[in-house]
Amino acid sequence: MTITLFVFSLAVTGISVVEARVNNNDIVQAPAQLQDNVSSIIAINATTTASSVVLVDLSDTTNFKHFNTSGAIEVSQIRINWSSDVVATTTLKFGVIASTTSAGNLVDVYWFDTVSFSTYAAAPFNGRQEKVLNYQPSAMKLGITSALPNGFLTGDSNTSSNLFATTSTISSPVGNQTSGSKPGVGDLVMRIYDQKGTATTSVQTIYRVK
Repeated sequence: MTITLFVFSLAVTGISVVEARVNNNDIVQAPAQLQDNVSSIIAINATTTASSVVLVDLSDTTNFKHFNTSGAIEVSQIRINWSSDVVATTTLKFGVIASTTSAGNLVDVYWFDTVSFSTYAAAPFNGRQEKVLNYQPSAMKLGITSALPNGFLTGDSNTSSNLFATTSTISSPVGNQTSGSKPGVGDLVMRIYDQKGTATTSVQTIYRVK
């Protein structure tokens, strides 16, 4: 049995293949965007109120496992696990910080996706739910040009908002509100936009910075 590693590009289809192997004449290959993805995970436990979260801090390469701080975040998947033992509703909004005032107290956030979870008093009680925002084989591009997103168009935004002030530390995969991350331009953020009852929300983000 012979195993051969090689690198090539399919210019006609636009698919870049960075790794492949030939095993018994079968070619197994992987798209380039799958090779350098990394992950961040956060759990917001037993929350009862709306709150702001940094999912990926673009400028923090110490804690977040990417190495490029001058590029843009590209999101492949966002996996959300939600649980509640009571009647509850949670609405999550996902976006990017596009600009900030010089003082950092106000920012513009542009939202690109929204998901909601609910339980009801009537049976069957569904207190464990999962949803996946899957942007593959492409990616949700969060680049910023002239204080606007250049990878998506949206009419949903919060401008001149204090929800993600760059002067404040908020919850992130690094830690809670006192030990988490300070938001900044280009960061992927999430807002627990509406919270009724008590619920735990866990979010895994699969992304790269390019």
